[in-house]
Amino acid sequence: MDESSSSLDQGTAAVEAVEPADNSESGEKDETVTSISPAKRKQTSIQAEETEEPWRSLTVALIKAVNGVKKPIMPPVPTNVLSDHKALFEHARDCIIDYTESGSKETILVKDAMVSMSSVLNLFATGMDNYFSEIRLEAAREACLRPDFEENEAIAQILAPLRDVLERGGVERLHDHVIALRGEVALRAAAGTAEPGDRFRQQVLTVMESLCTLILDPPYGTAQASEADCLYQWKSIFSALKSKNITIHTSGEVELANIEIKSPAQSGSVPVCQNRKNVRLNRCIQRALEELGVKNATVIGGDIVGYLGYFYTIQKFGDIFVCGPISSEAVFLPTNAAELEDFLDGKSLSVIFNFLRTLDELAAPATNLHLKRGLRLARVNMMSNVGPRAVTPPPKTKRLSQTVLLTPTKKRI
Repeated sequence: MDESSSSLDQGTAAVEAVEPADNSESGEKDETVTSISPAKRKQTSIQAEETEEPWRSLTVALIKAVNGVKKPIMPPVPTNVLSDHKALFEHARDCIIDYTESGSKETILVKDAMVSMSSVLNLFATGMDNYFSEIRLEAAREACLRPDFEENEAIAQILAPLRDVLERGGVERLHDHVIALRGEVALRAAAGTAEPGDRFRQQVLTVMESLCTLILDPPYGTAQASEADCLYQWKSIFSALKSKNITIHTSGEVELANIEIKSPAQSGSVPVCQNRKNVRLNRCIQRALEELGVKNATVIGGDIVGYLGYFYTIQKFGDIFVCGPISSEAVFLPTNAAELEDFLDGKSLSVIFNFLRTLDELAAPATNLHLKRGLRLARVNMMSNVGPRAVTPPPKTKRLSQTVLLTPTKKRI
């Protein structure tokens, strides 16, 4: 399996130390692949001792399957759990079974299992209608969609006149026109006669100038854009529109969201596997915000391949969590004149701006809670240094809704 897309990430307690190979009740034993060297097996570990059953047994079965066990012992589907948890368990269990039985070892099956075992209903995964009713799935889709993200009257008013300029004179004329408009806004600011909305107008015009430059003089010439090229362009757009209080996905030391950007050369299962990893990363962020004290913590993440991408939300949905798209269309950055016309007429810029606005709204309360918690810990530590040491309580068993399976630890942009 490809290391970049299929390796399971590191945890804390080795599976081999907590789970024997045989099942004492059934008398069955795991069938292992002896041809796989232990040194080459994935050295994956989990917090097994802190995970409740039957999720612990299912997690162990997943790790064994990835490490080369042909037929790991599969725990039965539980009957004493809520219907949504049961559906996620069944989906994860079937994915593991399909993975072990498929000769091609489809990595996406492992990734889908890991998402479901993190208590997330992923609407991007195929076959979820086999486990959830259509009514339930439709309710999940409706919960994720943000129709207001697709509309922004101020952006529409700024872009509408630019469409006419593009039709009359092409991209070069539009580029010069945008520079002139930016100059007018700057002159008003310098003269102290700035109009309401001038700051936002300047932001949108900066985006348009950047896109025109990308089309007229792409930094990568006639070659295909690299991941670094794409990252630079998306970062430029985000930087022009976002508040100064946040980066692309953080506010100070508080992580607000994660966006993964890949080159357009990536195809096949790589972007799909990337989505499953990113869903778990954003679920980790959502969980951290909850623990920080953010009420109704909802995280909006994104996956981008080249200049085409989409945003999705991870939020509470009954007793589980749901991941689904926030808009009906994918967003994009134009790379030629024809695409620029669609961009001016479309919803991409509104969705991008509203995504950044949501991050900014989340940043203030999250940062305040983080600072307050830091102060509380500092005060506690101060007193503990001069008083008797507190006894560390034993770890508590975690419910599925509090755990993100095999929390990813790879460095991300």
